[in-house]
Amino acid sequence: MRSFQVAGSRSVSLALFSDVSNSRELLELMQSGKLEPEVAFLNASLVPDVFPVLAAAHKAVLFQGRESLTTRTLHSELVYNYSGSKHITESLKRCGISDDTSYILAARFDASDEEIKAVEKLIRGTEIDLTELEKRANQPQILKILRASNLPSSYVADPQNLFFSDIRGSRLKSEQADVFLHMMMWYPGEVAMAIGDEIKDDLEEAPPALLLDDAARPRRVALFVEPSPFAYISGYKNRFQNFIKHLREMGDEVIVVTNHEGVPQEFHGAKVIGSWSFPCPLYGKVPLSLALSPRIISEVAKFKPDIIHASSPGIMVFGALAIAKLLSVPLVMSYHTHVPVYIPRYTFSWLVEPMWQVIRFLHRAADLTLVPSVAISKDFETAQVISANRIRLWNKGVDSASFHPRFRSHEMRVRLSDGEPEKPLIIHVGRFGREKNLDFLKTVMDRLPGVRIAFIGDGPYRSELEKMFEGMPAVFTGMMQGEELSQAYASGDVFVMPSESETLGQVVLESMSSGVPVVAARAGGIPDIIPEDQEGKTSFLFTPGDLEDCVGKIQLLLTNKEFRDNMGTTARAEMEQCDWRAASKKIRNEFYNSAIWYWRKKRAELIKPLQWLAQMFLPAPETNRIAQH
Repeated sequence: MRSFQVAGSRSVSLALFSDVSNSRELLELMQSGKLEPEVAFLNASLVPDVFPVLAAAHKAVLFQGRESLTTRTLHSELVYNYSGSKHITESLKRCGISDDTSYILAARFDASDEEIKAVEKLIRGTEIDLTELEKRANQPQILKILRASNLPSSYVADPQNLFFSDIRGSRLKSEQADVFLHMMMWYPGEVAMAIGDEIKDDLEEAPPALLLDDAARPRRVALFVEPSPFAYISGYKNRFQNFIKHLREMGDEVIVVTNHEGVPQEFHGAKVIGSWSFPCPLYGKVPLSLALSPRIISEVAKFKPDIIHASSPGIMVFGALAIAKLLSVPLVMSYHTHVPVYIPRYTFSWLVEPMWQVIRFLHRAADLTLVPSVAISKDFETAQVISANRIRLWNKGVDSASFHPRFRSHEMRVRLSDGEPEKPLIIHVGRFGREKNLDFLKTVMDRLPGVRIAFIGDGPYRSELEKMFEGMPAVFTGMMQGEELSQAYASGDVFVMPSESETLGQVVLESMSSGVPVVAARAGGIPDIIPEDQEGKTSFLFTPGDLEDCVGKIQLLLTNKEFRDNMGTTARAEMEQCDWRAASKKIRNEFYNSAIWYWRKKRAELIKPLQWLAQMFLPAPETNRIAQH
């Protein structure tokens, strides 16, 4: 094995084997967790050079240091990073080994001499030099992987020439980050030669690791949240309330600017400032506010925030942007409502592109963008909103103490089933809007005789929904909160989510935390909650619009109580790992730090011309004073 340094004092040792005869045994040991020592195995035919493997190893070590590995171990993280897939199972299928793999690249982190000998003994094959990688690379198979990725069709047709002409001409766009990674896997040497100074600068733009002093120092955070997380019931209400609570627990001072109706004076010690609001023209129950009055500007200026964090899209985010620029403060925007998907259901489809233009304007002006799911991140890259290096994922979280199976209640079930608690009961919790695809549930219920459904929530589509379900075994409870809502979740048999436009799906998290399995559309942010390797274990996803797929999975759960209970228990165990405090800490300690770094970098670039002029026309002492400012 040959050792390479990858990050700090960490190393990874690589060994290449041909004519391997025990790949099935290695795979079984790895899957059972009995592989000793632990090793990462790659299908070597997909590895044309050690460089991309070292890049994947470097990233794995960095993420381990931040306690943010996607997979369970450092070695599986290497394979995951190398594959380019967003799904763990798919990454192992794509670039890991199978039963009959005979050409294997083995990797072991921080290997001792004894461990190197153990790895070489573990694999029954012929160890060959790493230089053989380039000669033996399976280019047609690599091209097949490229075709399965989000590459422009022109790159797939003539990848080498078009890619390198783009990269040399600095035309490689932000949404083509995956192109770059795959091409680096395919032609690592050529990519290294093709990268000019400008591209190198972009790649090296990632902010430095968080300094302990920055993490420990209390910050002053100004939050602009629209609609109000205190009065308006929405998917992000719990998200922002928990975020505020944990920022205060971590010692930060917080002010919250939001719509004026029904807001408290303070929340967990955070001052709340109400701004006059008006109803959204297309969605009357959603209050909007610019939050740019002299009173609010004065309040925020007196607060002297270290960072401003605004929810997007909306109207208030424009006010937050103006105040951030006025006060010269770093700005983070978190995206919560996927308006371009909603527009065709409420107004003219031609307004979709202008909406994207508004989103581009807002988020390009921000120093960092938080998104609730991988799907939204991909949509941002596809729409060329901002570069991928300025997008971060706001990790999912749920209050597992409030949403718990112990709240299951016979009295609540009687209420939800209209006095028929013995019948199978489907529940749906949420805001009733046209974009939620709730009319799909009517066709579902037509296929499920003897099954009841309860709708918990409210919204502009409620009256139409009640007319649609008139004469059917359906109950509409209106809004619920607190323990009453906890009981409603826990007292159902199956939660069904037909929406195809969820940025995250907080109600899905809450149902699973309550021990109630979910059947949800495979769209938006829901697959982040129920990833491919968890489907059929924690909950089910169905193909959007596929009635047979949806009904079949609901029937399986309703007719097999043991299976349903086991899935509910597994879902509950999974949700116990989704901790609000950990998600909030990551934003505060890592993402805010990145935003501040990007802001400082941008600011430094703006004053460079002034520094140059100072050096040209002012005496040295004056120049030094300007540079220090």
